[in-house]
Amino acid sequence: MWQRLSIRTQLLLLVGLLLTLVTLLVLGLTYALDVRDRQAMAVEQATTLHRALRQDLIKVLLDSSVDQHANMSFRLAGFQPLDELMLFDRTDQPVYRYLREDANSVLPAHPFAAAAPRISRTHLSLCEALDIGHLNQAARLGTACYALDLARYHTGLRQRILTLLVLYPAALLLGLLLALWVGGFYTRPFIDLARTMRSNDPRANRFTTAQTVARNEVAELYAGYNTMIGQITRSTEELRYLSYHDTLTGLLNRYGFNQALEPLLGEGEGEHALVQIDLDLFKLVNDSAGQLAGDHLLKQVAQLCRDHWPAPNVLARIGGDEFFALLPNCDETRARQDTRRLLDRIGELRFRWEAFAFDMTASAGVVVFQPLEYNRDGLMTVVNSALKQARLRGHNQIDCHRADTERQRRESAERLAASAIKEALRQGPARFELFAQPIVPLTEPTGNNYEILLRLRSSTGELMSPGLFLPAAEQYQLMSAIDQYVFAAFFAAMEQHPAHLEALGFASINLSGSTLTHPDFQAWFGDLLAQQDFPWHKLVVEVTETSAIGNLPQASDFIARCRAAGIKVALDDFGTGLSSFEYLKSLPFDRIKIDGSFIRDMLTDPVDHETVRYIHQIARLRQQRTIAEFVETEEQLAALRAIGIDYGQGYLLGRPQPLVEQLT
Repeated sequence: MWQRLSIRTQLLLLVGLLLTLVTLLVLGLTYALDVRDRQAMAVEQATTLHRALRQDLIKVLLDSSVDQHANMSFRLAGFQPLDELMLFDRTDQPVYRYLREDANSVLPAHPFAAAAPRISRTHLSLCEALDIGHLNQAARLGTACYALDLARYHTGLRQRILTLLVLYPAALLLGLLLALWVGGFYTRPFIDLARTMRSNDPRANRFTTAQTVARNEVAELYAGYNTMIGQITRSTEELRYLSYHDTLTGLLNRYGFNQALEPLLGEGEGEHALVQIDLDLFKLVNDSAGQLAGDHLLKQVAQLCRDHWPAPNVLARIGGDEFFALLPNCDETRARQDTRRLLDRIGELRFRWEAFAFDMTASAGVVVFQPLEYNRDGLMTVVNSALKQARLRGHNQIDCHRADTERQRRESAERLAASAIKEALRQGPARFELFAQPIVPLTEPTGNNYEILLRLRSSTGELMSPGLFLPAAEQYQLMSAIDQYVFAAFFAAMEQHPAHLEALGFASINLSGSTLTHPDFQAWFGDLLAQQDFPWHKLVVEVTETSAIGNLPQASDFIARCRAAGIKVALDDFGTGLSSFEYLKSLPFDRIKIDGSFIRDMLTDPVDHETVRYIHQIARLRQQRTIAEFVETEEQLAALRAIGIDYGQGYLLGRPQPLVEQLT
């Protein structure tokens, strides 16, 4: 309760209480002095009365007649303070007693020692001896005892009390006024400081310092407050910066980017562009050279973005290697051209870290939008979809989202394909079919070899193009389930046809990049190796160069597990990556599948021809078999045999056929 009162109110109460206590103390002291004065007056008058009546009292002792008693009572009645008098003889027997009519008896029946008077709350009692003769030969005749009423003595107490009661309110009022002024004077600095503190706005980082002319403790208080405000201001600015910016690159973070994006999504004019950029092999840098190297790479890319897109363009890093650029008042042509130039600059970057060297590329998704066309989540979904489309086409690609009929038709087809995939996985109306394409030995026969391919037949019985349903599976994260289905279906077919399995040289099965790192597939595949009775040396698992290098630690673990079981591992589409030969020695592959882009033009392009030959020589040094893809002419086949390529695969050597035809 006391803590809730203001300092001024507390001071008023304390001053009032102090004045009241002082007044009560003065009153008590006045009363005590008054009692002492009345007692002293009573003692003095009792002694004087005794001396004045001594002879008369002795006469009463010697002649105890009625006349003497009446005469003595008459004389005593004239002395107002005296309430009672008792006269005792030498044997302490009462001889005479005087008692005022309106008084009560307070004297004892026998005299008491006369050494000191007895004082009660209302009376003073005193006994004096009655002697005759000289001092040395005095004879005691009796004792006279007196009782005096102290209330009958007047010392001016009432006037003093009345004076104090009159002065008390005036003193109290004056004290309260003084306390009110002092309280206001001394609390003013605190009130001003509180008002200054209430005027601060931490959300806007607006703080006000306080000023004072005082040079005492108030000045120290204000100086401490101003120091604290300075620290809060700096800390708030730092926190505000950190809440809006990425600490690694200094670009905006997700929150800051959303704040910059919101105004362009509302009402306004013109069109704007949103660009999402993703480094193609960033995971490889992190896994190979370490996170510190990845951080340095991100800083370099961020600086490239700043140099390429200065303000008022808005740049952000949302997470990992995801960079965003918001280009106000920018059409599609300019956005595509600017993004292309930035990707070219990133492509010129050869990032070096200790013993590692990386040729960097990036992919980008672009969407041009107008105010009120998208909400924030919808716009981010669209630009992310555009980035995925760009990455499906390879490295260093741009995809620009267009809300036209062709784009809508493709997206609708992908959704239908994803729906058909889910039906096939549930054994619904749509279904998967395994196809096999021969892999023919070019140097020496090694039995019946083929690659398992997957086809999807819709609910209407129509075969869907892999170019349609596989990208849809990647986009809708269904590849792991599909790969698991392919392995399970192949093993089931081999169990039903043991003679075919006996004659089989090897069968290759592709594994997607997303499956390579999927924990559920890894657990399922481990159980498969432990439980399935299969000649594992006849199985070849193909992983693409991009997925293997992009997921180097997981790929290394998976390859080691396969080789421990006897499974051969092939590197598919070799040569398409920018760091192929640098990382070929990092992964112990058994077979190298040379990308068909080199085979297609090797007869007309000497560089492609020498690349195929060089890849084969490197593979030979590492005891690895080589497989050439897309063999379509006899001339290509002859050139490959001349180089010494081990296997060929293509329409010239055999088109994909349903696996059931191979089994029968």
